[in-house]
Amino acid sequence: MTPIFNNILIDCSDESIIGKQMFDNNEKRKQSRSKPDRKLISSYFGEKIQIYTTLLKWYLAHGMEITQTYSFIKASSHKAFALFVEAVSNARREDDTDKSKAMIAEMTKLVGNSAFGRSVMDTGKHKEIKYESDDKAVKIEHFTFHELEELNDSCEITMKKRRLNNKNPIHLSIAIYQLAKLLMLQFYYDCIDFYFDRSDFQYQEMDTDKSISELHQTLRKHFNQHKFERFPRAYNDEVAKFDRRTPGLFKDEWSGDVMVSLPSNNYICYPPDESYKIKVSAKGVQLGRGRNNDVLNPDGFETDVRDRITLQDTNKGFRLGKETKSIITYCQTKTAISYFYDKRREIWINFCLSYIMILKQAIVGAQALYHKAKVLNHKITYKNVKNWYHSQTDLQRFQEQKKRFDGIKIASYSPKSWQIELALWDKKPILTAININSRLGYAKLLSNKTAPTVLTALKAFVQLYKLLSRVITELMNAQAQIFIKLKKIEHFNKEAGDRRTMRQTERFNRTIKQRLTKIAIAKVF
Repeated sequence: MTPIFNNILIDCSDESIIGKQMFDNNEKRKQSRSKPDRKLISSYFGEKIQIYTTLLKWYLAHGMEITQTYSFIKASSHKAFALFVEAVSNARREDDTDKSKAMIAEMTKLVGNSAFGRSVMDTGKHKEIKYESDDKAVKIEHFTFHELEELNDSCEITMKKRRLNNKNPIHLSIAIYQLAKLLMLQFYYDCIDFYFDRSDFQYQEMDTDKSISELHQTLRKHFNQHKFERFPRAYNDEVAKFDRRTPGLFKDEWSGDVMVSLPSNNYICYPPDESYKIKVSAKGVQLGRGRNNDVLNPDGFETDVRDRITLQDTNKGFRLGKETKSIITYCQTKTAISYFYDKRREIWINFCLSYIMILKQAIVGAQALYHKAKVLNHKITYKNVKNWYHSQTDLQRFQEQKKRFDGIKIASYSPKSWQIELALWDKKPILTAININSRLGYAKLLSNKTAPTVLTALKAFVQLYKLLSRVITELMNAQAQIFIKLKKIEHFNKEAGDRRTMRQTERFNRTIKQRLTKIAIAKVF
């Protein structure tokens, strides 16, 4: 989990940003293609970002470096909205004890949530819509004009507001949002990451006020001593219900085995345990009372991931008509499950970096894994663990690979590694070379073994990167070494008497000599 949150522009039309898989999926959607938009992502750095003081202190305590400070806002430290927060929490606590006050609790919850949304509302985006049939009333060149849509006998004109009254306490929303992020970071780094090894849990999804993870518990004693600092007390039912409505504490919302995560706030958790139901989240889609269950089910989510498609559903309801002042019903088709997610590339990059880091710390060999498995199941055998271990491609992929052969071995990963030699046949020198990988051979008959002759033959040789030779005077002289350095060729010498390393050229030399001998004998007879 990366700790710094940034609001950046994600261009869906750029394949290098969202990746080929998401780009191709977006292109197939044609008219419903997503457009470039600003999205919230997390990373390890940020430029010109605003950070709340409490969150900044946590960042500094965990090693963040500040390279530039542009400005700061001085404020007095006090809890201006403590009574408001306490009133919302108390109303919900009364609902837990007296169900007749459920409606009051729901309305109070709505007021509490809307306080954040209302204060952060950007009034600069507000527009005025008018319908005109007179061409003279259509003010296209007016400075407040935004857009126009032609209808049958008229047109719909969208105008920007001439005057804006920015009276919303935006600092309230900034504080709420950044304190919520601080709680999520504290829960991850100071709680989950402290009590559990990174190989024992995986974060599935995180929102402003909740996180979903898969984990196994360790350090039970220390955890039980400090768990009520972040979780509701469980001394008795009365205390548990009271703490459940306390802001800042994490509550167990759902527990299960499987989760399918798609775009933000679009996921399903299943199968449930004995006391929990299947948990479904789909932003903008009606849930409950069996609505849209034909789409929002495990098969629907799995089909969406497998076939990379978009599934739609229907929202039904009623509203008050502005013109007729009467109640009208509506039926609206919306996207319920979508495979496309423009942030998946950014998130996946961060996830892969974290995953590789986790694997480097967590992956153990089959022998160590067998000892751990033996504790859980004494009947398991090392053969079973070893067979399973070697069948896991993900484990093998992230294991530390064996080092490649270096330049003085008889094998190389470079396609242009050659072994070179000066062989003698009937007192005549032959410059021979063989490619280590392809076994492609090269031989050139020389008039003599002088340095200029060998250098000329070496220059005529194919381009190469590595040479392995015996300590040959003609190849070790200054002229030949200057040429080798200019061509940036790695030249290695074998040890005296080492016939194993140079066995390829030795075998090639014998073959050349035998062929030449046969040719010479054939000419004689």
